[in-house]
Amino acid sequence: MKEKRLDYELLRLLAIFCVVFNHSQERGFELYMLDGVSRVNYCGSLVLGILCKIAVPLFFLISGGLLLHREEPIRVTLKKRVLRIFAVLIVFSGILYLFWIRWDYAETPGIGDFLKRLWSEGISAPYWYLYTYLGLMILLPVLRPLAQNLSNRGYQYLIAIHFVMFGIAPSVGLLSGWGPLNANLQLTLMEPELFYFLMGYYLAHRFPWEKIGRKVLGICWMLAALSAAVMYVMADVSVRQTGSSGIGYHNGWMLFLVFAIYASARSFFTGREVSGRTAGVLSSLGGCVFGTYLLEGILRHYLGPLYEALEPRIHVLPSCIIWVIAVVLSGLAITWLLRRIPGVKRFL
Repeated sequence: MKEKRLDYELLRLLAIFCVVFNHSQERGFELYMLDGVSRVNYCGSLVLGILCKIAVPLFFLISGGLLLHREEPIRVTLKKRVLRIFAVLIVFSGILYLFWIRWDYAETPGIGDFLKRLWSEGISAPYWYLYTYLGLMILLPVLRPLAQNLSNRGYQYLIAIHFVMFGIAPSVGLLSGWGPLNANLQLTLMEPELFYFLMGYYLAHRFPWEKIGRKVLGICWMLAALSAAVMYVMADVSVRQTGSSGIGYHNGWMLFLVFAIYASARSFFTGREVSGRTAGVLSSLGGCVFGTYLLEGILRHYLGPLYEALEPRIHVLPSCIIWVIAVVLSGLAITWLLRRIPGVKRFL
């Protein structure tokens, strides 16, 4: 069996904690949006929200790095990847829908309602990732030759265009009062998920990592800190001017923070001896991240009393962070157990 990249496993674990915090709503991620929130909670919630937006880019970077360099027939892609994600989407949407019925979330429960929701908006908002990932798997036979044959200059152009259209342009629109850039133009450009998927191949197989020493990495973190500050200002202005979260202004600026984290994880494991036990634990936990993502909505609900018990005692953000950690750890543990069942591991 080919050894797993430990930097990928570490990034997966980091990303799943961020994902769960992103779904914490008014307990954490959207706390700064509440009327009358204290300055400490406002700043803490907004900063954590900005930092945790790295989750989705990291997941797509990893997937692109692992999948786009492979060669396999279309029938194998359809069977091994498209069918797998489709089955996961159906099964776990069905499981979650049963919990919806139990929790009285479904107004008109039934097969028809389930199929309609599955077809249109999905059963759970966080499952948008499964729909997007399924779309990428369907396009994989097209994206592979595109990724492999695109020149390094082409990738650099792609990075520049992404930053301008999803970073500079939205910021100009917000600060000038002109609003978002014409959506018809943006639709002709690359959505962030597809962008990071392709960038995963570039960073894994083309990028000149020999040029990234400690000094350059330090500069990368300075740019990451600057971009985080810009994202904070953009969100702050958006909340004050329009009452919206300002999350849409983060996509382009997020690039610097994501790269700094990705590069740091890669640098940490390059040339470093990791004991077999540590590598095994990290690989095992990283392999449980997908299952944790699928289960986290259910776990957030059932572990909600933990937050409610802590919040009056240790305040809202610390309670939220402990709650998030509990959700992730329980998700990892349950997934680890489920993966011991024959046939389940291939889906989780």
